[in-house]
Amino acid sequence: MLLESSRETSVKSIRALMIFRLILVTLILGTVIVFFAGRPPDFLRFPIYGLLVLTYVISVFYWLALKWEVPPAVLIYVQLSVDVALVTGISYYSGGSESILNLLYLLIIISSSLFLHLRGILYVCTLAAAAYGFLSWMQYRGIVKVFSFFEPDQLPRPPEQSSINVYLNICFFYLVAFLSGFLAEKLRQKGEELETTTRRLREVQLDTDDILENIPSGLITMDREGKIQHFNGAAEKILGLEVRQVKGRPYDQVFGEGNEEFKAVLHSALEKAVVYERKELMAISQQGRAMPLGISTTLLGVGEGERSGVIAVFQDITEVKEMAQKVRQADRLALLGQLSAGIAHEIRNPLATISGSIEVLRDSVKLDGEEKGLMGLVTRESERLNRIITDFLQYARIRPADKTVVDVGKMVEETLILARNHDAFHDNIEMINEVGDQKTHVLADQDQVTQIFLNIAINALQAMPHGGCLTVGLVDEDAKARALGKNEMVQIFFRDTGVGIPPQEIKNIYEPFYSSKKGGTGLGLSIAQRIVENNGGKLEVESQVNRGTTFTVSLLATSKHSEDKNETA
Repeated sequence: MLLESSRETSVKSIRALMIFRLILVTLILGTVIVFFAGRPPDFLRFPIYGLLVLTYVISVFYWLALKWEVPPAVLIYVQLSVDVALVTGISYYSGGSESILNLLYLLIIISSSLFLHLRGILYVCTLAAAAYGFLSWMQYRGIVKVFSFFEPDQLPRPPEQSSINVYLNICFFYLVAFLSGFLAEKLRQKGEELETTTRRLREVQLDTDDILENIPSGLITMDREGKIQHFNGAAEKILGLEVRQVKGRPYDQVFGEGNEEFKAVLHSALEKAVVYERKELMAISQQGRAMPLGISTTLLGVGEGERSGVIAVFQDITEVKEMAQKVRQADRLALLGQLSAGIAHEIRNPLATISGSIEVLRDSVKLDGEEKGLMGLVTRESERLNRIITDFLQYARIRPADKTVVDVGKMVEETLILARNHDAFHDNIEMINEVGDQKTHVLADQDQVTQIFLNIAINALQAMPHGGCLTVGLVDEDAKARALGKNEMVQIFFRDTGVGIPPQEIKNIYEPFYSSKKGGTGLGLSIAQRIVENNGGKLEVESQVNRGTTFTVSLLATSKHSEDKNETA
């Protein structure tokens, strides 16, 4: 019974056996040919040459059998059987039952243990014992006459003197068969156990390495001498160092100037057993970038009261710090906005009284010349101040979005109707609606969407004082398909052919009270951007001076089916 192994492994073992056979037979018979050349009897030379040539011819057939993909089990049994016959031939020409080369039978039995289980080994052993015993029987019965190229003049011993020798040799064959089978089986078991343990250890190492390499936090492990033993990918990215630069080196030689706090934490953990659950410090990367780090340390122990090293885990908390700063700034702006809105509201009330009083005075008092001009100026400035306060209150008090399913095409159509009735519209302006009757829907506050579209449209009209074209449409033709239940954005563009925006001013257009138009409040686009963000969208702009400007509004797509379900509910 052949041992279980892959064909590739079996073929390699068979080839090794073939090579070993050729070397052994060549060594034995070649030695006989060289050292016993010229000694009688000369007729033994031809069988020796024949055995040697036969060995090589048989080996050629074995190589061909491997090439023809003969099953390894068949090839092993054939080779071992032929080896028994070959050794029997060598034994016949080297003294028969008394030949010292009968030990080659033992080599065949031992080699069979490399390929076969005990049952197969016993088959080979029995075959060898039968061949050896049959040759000895024929020798002692006088049926055949054996020869010896070692001692050609020595005759075989009588049967009554040599039978015990044959018996003991055959017993020795079986003893070797059982011992080699037992030892080979034990070695295979230990080898399988070792292979299994090695594989499991490798898997554990791979799993551990994969985990350490793929965690988003930087990780450093040091031994008790402070030499860095592990430096994962996140640590490389954060600190700008490569693992080949740091592994095996003391930590105080790796981290340069500007990292005194970082080294102090590692020193405290290593020398004083100080464990930091969380500590924030400043560090400088290899490229010179300063950054805040959050670091934690843990001690590695090999026994009670003993330390074998330190683990340090750290993260770049730059974004966290920036976000916290933005939150604090937003809180201050919110408080300032509430205060400003209150002040604006208090200003608006007396302003309304002043405006009303001026209207009464203008109608009741007859003014001429300069006085009439001054009265008109006061009226216009009062109206402008009222618009500023109105826009400011709208900017400061944008309510949370009450999101519903909004028909984009319907909103665009209504927006263009309102824009045609605005003061900035005139006959030299053409407005084109490319959305048409496309049933594209977004999830947003309907009133706020109207405000967004109207503010952008009015801004476009004001950018075309001498006429032009305002085109409103969808960025691509797939917007309708993407609106049907997919969590994607619908993009609506407003493209005018106005004066455009200089590149240096684009970054300021969303700033409150920033305006390049005469009489503008500078809040229209600021309000539009805040409302878009309030609805989870995005407002983008592209512009070329004297070529025009395109504003693109991105809002979350949804389907009409969602609206129907909401109405049913």
